[in-house]
Amino acid sequence: MMGISCACDYGLDDCSWYYEVHDEAKVYDWKRARKCCSCKASLRPGTKAHCINRWRAPVSEVEENIYGEGGEVYIADWWFCERCHAIYAAFEKVNVCVDLTSDLREDLAEFNRDYAPRGFRLKVAGMERDS
Repeated sequence: MMGISCACDYGLDDCSWYYEVHDEAKVYDWKRARKCCSCKASLRPGTKAHCINRWRAPVSEVEENIYGEGGEVYIADWWFCERCHAIYAAFEKVNVCVDLTSDLREDLAEFNRDYAPRGFRLKVAGMERDS
């Protein structure tokens, strides 16, 4: 699967799930570590992270009876470390869509190398040397 795309017009009815990325980093008081969905960095309890709420439409008659027609079934949240969220936000500003599970650091390097207009370089604070 390609990590970045300028074609963001996915048919919303065709999605298996939906998401919302929170802009504000919070310190979450987990009992055990989580992983960034992109770079797989460990997010230990007390670490600042960005929550990605996820949900889907009911897929069975039982779920539809529970959540109602057109209801939302919440599925496990994912998390971005602060670095990957900064990259995600930079891509969002220039209307580039990303696969949340691809390594956004690699996607940033690919974008700057292969797709950025001549003389343009997508910069992310703290990553000038990495990309």
